[in-house]
Amino acid sequence: MNAESAYLFRHALLRDAAYQLQMPGDRARLHALAIEAFEDLVGGRAPEPAPLGSIGEKTIKAHRSDPWASELATHARLSRSAVAAEPVHGDPLRAVQILYLRRAAENAMSQYRHHDSERSWRELAELLEGVGRSEALRRAAMSNRDAGRARAAEPLYDRALAEARRVGHRRLQGLIQGDLANLYHMTGRVSLAESAQAQMQTIFTEIGDRRLEGLSQATLGMILADSGRSKAAEETLYRALAIHREVGEREFEAIALGNLATLYRVTGRLEAAERHYMLAESIQRGTGNRRSEGVIAGNLAVLYAEMGRFELSAQTFDHAQTILREIGDRRAEGVTMGNRATLFVRAGRLDEARETYERALAIHRDVGDRRSEGADLGNLAGVHAVAGRVGEAERGYREALSIHAEVRNLRLEGAHRCDYATLLLGLGRAAEAREEWRRGSGLLREQGDLGELERKSAEWRQACTRAGVGDSGRDSE
Repeated sequence: MNAESAYLFRHALLRDAAYQLQMPGDRARLHALAIEAFEDLVGGRAPEPAPLGSIGEKTIKAHRSDPWASELATHARLSRSAVAAEPVHGDPLRAVQILYLRRAAENAMSQYRHHDSERSWRELAELLEGVGRSEALRRAAMSNRDAGRARAAEPLYDRALAEARRVGHRRLQGLIQGDLANLYHMTGRVSLAESAQAQMQTIFTEIGDRRLEGLSQATLGMILADSGRSKAAEETLYRALAIHREVGEREFEAIALGNLATLYRVTGRLEAAERHYMLAESIQRGTGNRRSEGVIAGNLAVLYAEMGRFELSAQTFDHAQTILREIGDRRAEGVTMGNRATLFVRAGRLDEARETYERALAIHRDVGDRRSEGADLGNLAGVHAVAGRVGEAERGYREALSIHAEVRNLRLEGAHRCDYATLLLGLGRAAEAREEWRRGSGLLREQGDLGELERKSAEWRQACTRAGVGDSGRDSE
């Protein structure tokens, strides 16, 4: 141990020893005095926000004490814990602790400091009851979700839902069911997602909240789109969009526009997709929703790559990844990274593509994003196939297809079965190849993805020619 470290160690021990030598009552008064002195410096105590979970609750107004809200909450907690029993005339510092914990949690959430936000919301939940406790737990779960920690978010949502049910708060139950629907969808549990969304829709229709009915329709549209039911998804997203515009909900409007744009891109309507992405991005830039802006930019970059505008695609990917890293959204960063690897494939930069897919897969597995894991496993298998690593390619396709079936990603299952069929044909396994091609092309046709089916059919015909078999997979005469 060097001299400087020894000094710092002894200094910390001396500080702690001096603190512990204070009588509990004296420590309590010193912590309370620290709060009073600081509040005097910043112009008084921060104002009380609206109760958590109340209708019309808005983001709290900024106050000069906000950068130190967590420390002020700690002073209040330590002052309370320094005395053995509750004060005779109540516990005024409990209210102070609640106030500054709430402000610390809100501020950390708005600044995308997910770990700090989650910690403050959980601590606050232990001080509250009923609706307040349920909403604090929900926001702690949201902080975990936004950081890509789906496994940590789910039990907090479950606790929040149980508390909302206990006190009979229907609106809050609906909100939590919607959050769970998104979480289940993100982690590939489609049947659970649909069940949670249905309960969400029932509750919001029952209480007559048009704003939240629109949110429910948008959630359903996303689930339908990602499970390959394109026509129903488009109709549902248009209903959501109409409600968002009716009630003036600009952020939700932009999200619905972005989801519609993705649907247009997948079904080959590229110009309509670009218009919708750009409008959605513009709205979210105006509202200050950085997360949504980053996600939309990443999707727009994919579209530019599909249109052959590679330089613009690369610039847009840079913009998207800058935003997503800034706000700490690991899941969205992983999705964007996987999409960027696809751009490297199109540019023939296979080593960069492989490395980027592997980095994306590490993130998907870390955050539990099974849907994206399946997508990038299949795409990476294609890179292995082009590079001649047929064993790795076959293993990758098999694992990807298993995940696609699990999460009901029928469109990508179809595309990757067609790719796998082409690989098998090159290996001389014509019978297996025919079966995979039949199943894959059938899925693409069922999903209405005729553009992708046309591309895969051209690749299949070329593979058949090289292998000396007919397009149907029969040996040529």
